[in-house]
Amino acid sequence: MRSTLLTTLFVCFCAASAKPSYSRSDSLDLWIASWNGNTKSIQSIINSGDPDVNWRNTDDDDTGHTALQVAAKRGHVDAVSILLNVDSIDIAVADSSGMTALKFAELNKHDGVVAALKRWNFKNNNGDNEDETAANNHKKKMDEPVDPNKPDKPAGKVAGGSWFSSWFGGSDDASVSPEM
Repeated sequence: MRSTLLTTLFVCFCAASAKPSYSRSDSLDLWIASWNGNTKSIQSIINSGDPDVNWRNTDDDDTGHTALQVAAKRGHVDAVSILLNVDSIDIAVADSSGMTALKFAELNKHDGVVAALKRWNFKNNNGDNEDETAANNHKKKMDEPVDPNKPDKPAGKVAGGSWFSSWFGGSDDASVSPEM
């Protein structure tokens, strides 16, 4: 009885923790197409193959970049856009050095890729914590009703200083030290 119970639990645990199987060959082909920015191949592999879009290629080194990371690193904005349309894409995957697709794009000054990744992140509220927080805060602000009687900022001087000091609770006089 006890061994039957243990066997049943083991089988259930293994079945519950099983990951979907993907074609390593299709995953590598997707990675190579992303590296080269070959959008026709990327689309074909996604549509007809069985790639893991978040597969980390460790064949060349131990860093393990995903297809999205190499496309972002090399500035292939069209390739990045196609990859972002795959439901299972995870833009927060980091390589072994902590680099994400967004960090690669920012580091290499690929503004189009950065914009695409941030747009996707904002739309899906997913990814880096700081970007997710920024997106959520922006959404909350956008959802707040506009009060026509409340100006965005005070006009001109206000009691005790300018609009800057009224926003930040300080003084415009550099000689005055803030209270602690």
